[in-house]
Amino acid sequence: MEGVFSDEHGDYGTGSYIKSPPGSTHAPFSESGCTLFVKLRHMHPEDQGRVVVDTRSAPWQPCMITGSERA
Repeated sequence: MEGVFSDEHGDYGTGSYIKSPPGSTHAPFSESGCTLFVKLRHMHPEDQGRVVVDTRSAPWQPCMITGSERA
């Protein structure tokens, strides 16, 4: 994500990763504009946790794919 994305939970800057649970609702907006990637209907219905990660400061961890890492 680039720019500042906002919703009723707060403001999220460049590099933020936000995952909302299936079926959840929110009121998104951006006062200064932003570019983001949205993926819908890909999570298991029982995955009800909300996740917010600042990928610019989160420690990177090894991934199961050789040569890859994840935040």
